[in-house]
Amino acid sequence: MHNVTPSTMVDGRRLILINEKQPNQNFNRMRWRDFDASSTYHAFRLTLTKRFSQGYQVQSAYTYSKSTDDSSTFLGSGDFALGDRRGYFGLKEHALSSFDVRNSWTTNFVVDIPYGDLTGAAEKALGGWSVSSIVRLNNGSPFNINNQQPRDGRTQMQRVEGSSVDLVAGGDSNPVRSQNPDEYFDPSQFQMPWDPSDPSTFYLGNLGRNTLTLPGTVNMDFTLMKTTPLWDEGVNLLFRAEFFNLFNRPNFGQPNARLFDRRGRAQVDVGEIEDTRTSARELQFALKLEF
Repeated sequence: MHNVTPSTMVDGRRLILINEKQPNQNFNRMRWRDFDASSTYHAFRLTLTKRFSQGYQVQSAYTYSKSTDDSSTFLGSGDFALGDRRGYFGLKEHALSSFDVRNSWTTNFVVDIPYGDLTGAAEKALGGWSVSSIVRLNNGSPFNINNQQPRDGRTQMQRVEGSSVDLVAGGDSNPVRSQNPDEYFDPSQFQMPWDPSDPSTFYLGNLGRNTLTLPGTVNMDFTLMKTTPLWDEGVNLLFRAEFFNLFNRPNFGQPNARLFDRRGRAQVDVGEIEDTRTSARELQFALKLEF
C-alpha cells in the first residue's frame, strides 16, 4: 500500500493530481518502498603486470564497462523511492547506475634510476635515486537534474516527491561542457513539465534518470626517493619527496542540478560547480635515518 498523491495518465503522460486528497486521510504520505531490483553489468578488463626486474616494475589496468539498474546511489543500491520521481508511484525505470563509470584506467610504476659505475662522492650524490607514480584517469558517473515542487502562491499543494523536468523537443539529454565549472551543462535543453501558474498541470517529466555525466578524474601522484649509504654497517639516509596531484589539475565535483524553483523561476547558479573531488597539488618531504 502507498499513500502518495493520486495520479492519472493523460495522452501517454502521468499527471499528478496535486489538488486531490490522498487515498487514506488517516495517514500522512506512505511512500512506495520496493527492494526487488534488477541490475546488469558488462565489462571488458585488460591488465598488464611487469614484476620488479632490471630496475623497474609496472602495473596497469583498464576497464570499459556499463552498469544499469532500477535504482541506485553513488555508493550503492537503494529502494525505488530514492531520488527517482517514478519510484514514488511504483514505476521502475531501468537506466544507468549512479555509480556507472564507462572508462577507467589506473597505472603505477617504480623505476630505479641508473647511475653507472660511479664511486666516492659522485656515487653518494647521484646514486640510489628512484621514482614511482600512480596515474588515474576515469569518466565521471551519471547524475540527475531536478526542479522544486510546484506551489500555487498561497500554500504548497500536497507534497509530491521527485519533481522532474522535460527534455525540449530534439534536445540533448547530456549537454555537458567539459571543464567549464561556471555552467557545466546547458540548461536551455530542459524545461518545466508543468505550467508554473497552474500547479494542477503537474506532469512527471519525460527526462530519464541519470542522463547527465559528471566530470571525469585525471590525477597523477609522484614520488622521488633516494637511499644514501652512510657507513658499511648498513646505516642509510632515506630521502623522500611526494607530490600529490602533480600537475595541479582541478577535478570538478557535482554542479548545482536544480533548474527551477517551485514557481518556475530559473535558478541563476544552475550548472555551477563550487567544489572539486581532489585536492590541489600537495607536497611533502621526509628524511629518515635507517640503521
